[in-house]
Amino acid sequence: MDPIDTARKQTRSAVLRIGAPLAFALALGMVAFFALQPPHSRSADSGAAISPEIQTAAIPPRLRAARARPIQFEANLGQAEADARFIARAADFNAQVFDDGVRVSLPARGSDAKTAAAARLRFVGAQPAKRFDARERAEGTTHYMIGADASKWLHDVPSYRQLRQAGLYPGVDLVYYGRDNAFEYDLVVQPGADASPIRIAVASGAHPVIDAQGDLLLDGAEGSLRMHRPVLYQHIDGEKKVLDGEYVMLAADEVGFRLPAYDHTRPLVIDPTFKLLYSTYLGGVHDDQVGAMVLDAQNNAYVVGNSGSEDWPVSGNAYQSARKAIGQYVRNVVVTKFDASGTLIYSTFIGGTTNDYGNSIAV
Repeated sequence: MDPIDTARKQTRSAVLRIGAPLAFALALGMVAFFALQPPHSRSADSGAAISPEIQTAAIPPRLRAARARPIQFEANLGQAEADARFIARAADFNAQVFDDGVRVSLPARGSDAKTAAAARLRFVGAQPAKRFDARERAEGTTHYMIGADASKWLHDVPSYRQLRQAGLYPGVDLVYYGRDNAFEYDLVVQPGADASPIRIAVASGAHPVIDAQGDLLLDGAEGSLRMHRPVLYQHIDGEKKVLDGEYVMLAADEVGFRLPAYDHTRPLVIDPTFKLLYSTYLGGVHDDQVGAMVLDAQNNAYVVGNSGSEDWPVSGNAYQSARKAIGQYVRNVVVTKFDASGTLIYSTFIGGTTNDYGNSIAV
């Protein structure tokens, strides 16, 4: 029996989700990037950077705990969109699994709630899932007690570590799972099966783009959602053989895979990854504002804004190491640079004794 149907028969519920909103209101500023690439090495300039220990200590304990939790897929019993079968939440992303694909998004925060980046991936021409094989039942359950009507509450909603959909295409299975706090899916091409029908339609409000590194930018060249270049592999004679494959645009909003020569007598795994490149809080004890942010060709991030905080993080080589503005909430411009791994490389105040504001930046 489908685990969702089983859970629906066992529950009458809606609840308080333990560990839900992660007190983002405590953050005075946040810089977040979605990417599907592995962490990069630290910059050679790291001698001028804020130490990793200080950066880690600045992250609220509840957020650190949320990132440490393994990704779980929660059966949808009415707590999400009606046609979603499962949902997954993490500190830095949300996902909803449907019969024909998945929707991934950055968590909505504050005034950005209506503009949070999101992308809906649909497997074109696939067999809609009649059922998911939900595997590795997670410990604990979730309760939703929302509103005064107890008949609409949800209790004991189950979660799982892996979802498997057999026969997405003839001879091709789909597996959703989490690894290292990254949301992944595998397309498993069985021996003798044809992988060419696999097509993914992307709906994000912008046309998807394949960048120079082979990553798929789901919400356009200027977007923040991406999938890392796919990893293809086969297990042959007890060893994992990695193959060279890539995305290919099949239409304006449809993507497929270009496959290398491989052993058709063995299963082939196509493994794209959704992964957060990094996420960090940026700010001090008083009111801080980000005016603009820009990336360079190496994915270094440059942030400009203004700060009324004496303890805005500055680097050892700062142009101006202290706020000169007179008065607790009088502001100076702040400029901060992060490398592609999220290490703070450079940060400085700029300004005098009265209010100064930074609203745009270019590199």
